[in-house]
Amino acid sequence: MTVTTDIRRVRFIVEGTVQGVGFRPFVYHLAQLTKLNGFVRNDGQGVIIEVEGPYHFIQTFRSRLVTDLPGLATITRIGEENCDIHHVTSFAIQDSTQGIRRALTIPPDVALCPECRNELFDPSNRRFGYPFNACTQCGPRFTVIETLPYDRMATTMVDFPLCENCDEEYHDPGSRRFHAEATGCLSCGPTLELLTDDESFTGPVLDQVSRLLAQGDIVGIKGIGGYHLACAAWNDESIERLRQIKARPSKPFALMARDVDTIRKFCVVTPEEEALLSSPVAPIVLLAHRRDDSFLSDLIAPGLMKVGVMLPYAPLHALILERLKAEGYPPIVVMTSANHHGEPVIFEDQTMGSFVHQVDGVLRHNRRIEIPVDDSVVQVADNGRPLILRRARGFVPSPIKLPTSVPISTLALGSHMKSTFCLTEGNEAILSPHIGDLDTTLVQDRYRYVLAHMLALGDIEPATIAVDFHPQYASSHVASAWPDAEIIKVQHHHAHIAAVMGEHVMTDRAVGLALDGTGLGDDGAIWGGEILVARLTDFQRACHLRYVPLVGGDRAIREPWRIAATYLQLIFGDAWLQFPLEFVRAVPLKSWRLVKQLLEKNVHNHPTSSTGRLFDAAAALITGRIAVDYEAQAAMELEQLAREDVEPYALPVMASPLQTGIIDPFPLIRAVMTDLLHHEDQQIIAGRFHKTLAWMFADAAADVAEQQRIAHVVAAGGVMQNRVFVRALRNRLAARGYDLKVNEKVPPNDGGLSYGQAVVAQAILAARATQNPKIERSTSHVFSHSGQNRRN
Repeated sequence: MTVTTDIRRVRFIVEGTVQGVGFRPFVYHLAQLTKLNGFVRNDGQGVIIEVEGPYHFIQTFRSRLVTDLPGLATITRIGEENCDIHHVTSFAIQDSTQGIRRALTIPPDVALCPECRNELFDPSNRRFGYPFNACTQCGPRFTVIETLPYDRMATTMVDFPLCENCDEEYHDPGSRRFHAEATGCLSCGPTLELLTDDESFTGPVLDQVSRLLAQGDIVGIKGIGGYHLACAAWNDESIERLRQIKARPSKPFALMARDVDTIRKFCVVTPEEEALLSSPVAPIVLLAHRRDDSFLSDLIAPGLMKVGVMLPYAPLHALILERLKAEGYPPIVVMTSANHHGEPVIFEDQTMGSFVHQVDGVLRHNRRIEIPVDDSVVQVADNGRPLILRRARGFVPSPIKLPTSVPISTLALGSHMKSTFCLTEGNEAILSPHIGDLDTTLVQDRYRYVLAHMLALGDIEPATIAVDFHPQYASSHVASAWPDAEIIKVQHHHAHIAAVMGEHVMTDRAVGLALDGTGLGDDGAIWGGEILVARLTDFQRACHLRYVPLVGGDRAIREPWRIAATYLQLIFGDAWLQFPLEFVRAVPLKSWRLVKQLLEKNVHNHPTSSTGRLFDAAAALITGRIAVDYEAQAAMELEQLAREDVEPYALPVMASPLQTGIIDPFPLIRAVMTDLLHHEDQQIIAGRFHKTLAWMFADAAADVAEQQRIAHVVAAGGVMQNRVFVRALRNRLAARGYDLKVNEKVPPNDGGLSYGQAVVAQAILAARATQNPKIERSTSHVFSHSGQNRRN
């Protein structure tokens, strides 16, 4: 009797986040466990695995490859094919090959893991006090990558040859540092240097740094993706000086605390927020409830109870905070990006030299940062789920799914504010890190630098470029570098809605609320309070917030009294100037006379339906905030003031938008003014304003959805960061039978627009591929618009 064994050799091509996350050591151990021979290696496309042995063992290997993944790894695709049997007798990790490079295989930077933290503070461990401790589950990735595939020799760690002990661990399959590309130790890793005005220090400098911070000095600290400026979070003088250095009068600063217990001493932390703080991303988490008895300086976030906090994600940070605690000081510091107002975060040592004479010390290290990445910002949304407000360190460049798949490289260039770009291939999109507002040449240069690096990593030559419909955005001008690429123009608010639809894989129609501060409409007005009936390829504008003139353009954004006074003038005429209100007394009359003249002559004003400007107006009227230092300052203060246990104003216009196409806020402003004149409590007025406006938008959207038999309602735009408003909006829509969908993976503000543009562009390309004549007609203009434009 002859016994036959079904011996095979199978090749797996694995794509996803499978480099820099301990995936090859995992495959090695899995092959040992399933008694298979062959090899695993990185290439530019992902990871190549060949296994040889009994087929039922290979089936077990294939199944566990997906179910037993390392914590940081994700698989988006596994290709599988049979190969000739080689009769090998072992399994090996082979040297990487270049292959076909793809940007989507780049791993993000990962916060210090518990095992490496334990080593950091264990006097018996040889990495005790090593400021750059890392393993396969933590440490820098994206910020140190020079080329793909991800290997030590292709990162800035190439500058630090491994010592004998580290090299042994690196090649030991049983070690946690088996092929950990950022590994090192005190003998062979990066080193620290402390610079002051007069001299530089090397060696054990962290004690000096903690002393500087404790005594009220300001220190520049080089981290993983760039430099920070740090100072004591309890010292008013230090923070005031820091504000002067950064030219940042009142915009909140982020904090870094030793642990969650430290944070609880000054802030309420929910279980959902604690999970975010302690995650491998370790983002800045916006905590809504600062304690009244907090020891923190009020200058950290003037006028706000909300505060942004993160935990130490790099071992260097953990060591500094531990020393502060050991010396009897609160282990918490201001940790803000090192840059002047309107400039990008500094990541190069020579550029940081400009700060040496402005601060009391600069702590730097000699590991090069290849690509700068700012800290991510997250808050827990009204439904308890994470909402990414700034997608950067820890998130980027993890891919996001697209609802369609097109084998063409698409580049989406995003908006002018909170700018990002987006690269696509197949059914995946990868966002760049947050870069910032493109107001200055320095930020525009940073945008091009990051774009060039990421395109080179993926060996990508864009065939299609999606840009904002606005002709003057600096981001759109970047497209001229590829004269042969097809340009697809995408309307700003359609991109917002498409971003939500893309995240939630909606390919049918949806009713979309696009609520933000600004964006060019197809009628030349400034949109921002829109209800759209949208497909991924096009949209119709069902109704919008009533137009009001924005007198003075950007100046009206910096001085919200202008838009508030405009509302009052349009509603009450000159009578409002006699109202016995704090706002009226605060209005600069000389400037108002000029605004009124421009309003009457219809000069230097632009019609806007912006929800953001309506919030500015309400905030100015209710709180007296007539000027702002940073975007959304007035709206944030109004949100904080609002009570939620109030009823909305009983306005007769609630059901009118479906017939008129207009959501009219004038009765709402009248109601607010009536409350103010009757000396109603500010918190109640703010709460009524939020709830009424939310109900107006919710009822209008639900009416449109019912009329057109649309199942989905989505919302996006910067206003969706307002938890009070969104909670009221969600609850009202739920009462009408609709489950509101919002952005979660990409920022709801302009930082997510590039993803929305990519969704639209990919959908258009997919529609063309199917030769759908209806879709093809709509793509020449990208979007359609029905109904009349009413400039009321």
